[in-house]
Amino acid sequence: MSLVNVAYSAVLTWSRPHVRSLEQQVLVPLLAGKPVELGLGGKSAQLLGEFRTDRTYQSLFPEAFPGERAPFTTVNMAKAIAAFERSIISARSPYDRYRYGGEENAISDSAKRGEVLFFTDSLAGCYRHAPGEGRPALIGGKGCQRYEPRHRPVSSAGEVGV
Repeated sequence: MSLVNVAYSAVLTWSRPHVRSLEQQVLVPLLAGKPVELGLGGKSAQLLGEFRTDRTYQSLFPEAFPGERAPFTTVNMAKAIAAFERSIISARSPYDRYRYGGEENAISDSAKRGEVLFFTDSLAGCYRHAPGEGRPALIGGKGCQRYEPRHRPVSSAGEVGV
């Protein structure tokens, strides 16, 4: 799931519908034991110790959480990361300017044809970039059939300069 515009997302994980805030969600990849993602489950004290001894964070945490005697907490770490995630907004991307701002020349004619294909072709949502493989992969869905597109789909906002 992309972090771009995640501040507007009602659903934050595919497997944990009870997670409703970014502050809750960020703890899953950091500290959860199932699934193991970053492998820090049971190591929150060690992680907070790293922040406490980092020269940059020694000033940033007290500044971000003024008046707290002990600003280096798991709750504050989650708040800080969630605040950062909320700042990743693409509201003025070329596509947004075209689709929602009425700027007809904000994207190329090729991109406009791609938009039509994406939203009308029943197979368009069946394929996404397979991480590390550099080629499209079938991700399933009713009516999906295997085919090889001529061009690899974009898999992340970074590839399109967002």
